[in-house]
Amino acid sequence: IKEIIKFGGMEATANQYMQQMGFTLDDITKAFKGDFVIAFSDFGIKKTEFPGPSGVGSVTQPVGKLVFNATIGDKAAYDKIVAKLAEMGEMEMKNGQYVPKGMGDYISWNMNGKNLVVATDTELMQQYLAAKGNAAVPGDVAIQSKGKSIAFYFDINKILQAIPADSAYFQTSESAKATFKNIIVTSDNFNGKYVGSNFELRTINDKENSLVTLVKFISQAAKQAAEEEKKYSSGGMSDMDMSAMDTTQMVMPPVEEPAK
Repeated sequence: IKEIIKFGGMEATANQYMQQMGFTLDDITKAFKGDFVIAFSDFGIKKTEFPGPSGVGSVTQPVGKLVFNATIGDKAAYDKIVAKLAEMGEMEMKNGQYVPKGMGDYISWNMNGKNLVVATDTELMQQYLAAKGNAAVPGDVAIQSKGKSIAFYFDINKILQAIPADSAYFQTSESAKATFKNIIVTSDNFNGKYVGSNFELRTINDKENSLVTLVKFISQAAKQAAEEEKKYSSGGMSDMDMSAMDTTQMVMPPVEEPAK
């Protein structure tokens, strides 16, 4: 990381900014080895109901699970940074470790001296630390990622399966599921001059020319979008406008008949 900052001519600026905070760029680069893992899975759409002043409301929102893991390079440098951030009011001591202030119980934070691990909930954290999770990386992706400075894998098909059938985007998502498989992005190590990278969008039909596949999908998506727009313009309220606008569905109390 430090070499990339140097190459970009930003070392002096970065050091000046860090010194104002009470530490140096060296402290940052020593604190972490530079090995990071970010895993996101179990994407879905969840509808939550809540009481309102005039009845029951509901909100639909995306949900998922995320784990972040950074290998600690120098614990003393890490402790120096978080202690300084605590002095600045950005972090606070909780359960024997510094965590971002105001984090609450929504995020699980664990720094054991070797790794800093952050997860979206305590159960996921415990599964990850115990190596009991089931988010396996496909073998071919693992091979492509070996020896790379950065590796990114995105399972498009699995994410699209979470879109509910009553969504206005369902037809388009079905077309996308029949078209796209996943995305793989890798970057080589910095060679002193540049960082070489590779982006690969893989389709379901790997025997068809990718350009033809993309043109077909774009044509289908445009047609489906036009149909939804036509439905909306003609007064037929679809899920596209209802789900986006109707985040609170109010249930009115029954009207009592006057006494005779």
